[in-house]
Amino acid sequence: LCTFRPLALPTPCKSLSTTAVDSTFDSTFDMALPVSLFAAWHHVAKDEQLFIETSTTLDVNNGPASVFLWPFTYKQAWKRRATTLGQLEYVVVKNKLTGSKRVERGPKLNLLEPFDEELFPPTKALSLKA
Repeated sequence: LCTFRPLALPTPCKSLSTTAVDSTFDSTFDMALPVSLFAAWHHVAKDEQLFIETSTTLDVNNGPASVFLWPFTYKQAWKRRATTLGQLEYVVVKNKLTGSKRVERGPKLNLLEPFDEELFPPTKALSLKA
């Protein structure tokens, strides 16, 4: 009779033949399945970003999006929630590669570029108009 294992492909029917080819066939499918389990869908919401680090680059996917990542094609992937800036709020952003700084003013959804970091949380601006 054929047997089925959870989360695996069915093993070949042992009642039909018991040759060395059957055991090779069985182990080939057992090794192929775990690799496919590492592949993953990443769903990115409207106010999120998905950072994907490969061996040479850092890519950013802004939401909303669904991204499929194959195993062994990236080092790591992580999500970050974008900062919502109000009417009188600002944040200073620094690029870690070039060292340049810039000010992002609200109201907006602040989405970072690769290698950017916010130096401090959003701060209220002071209005100098009377």
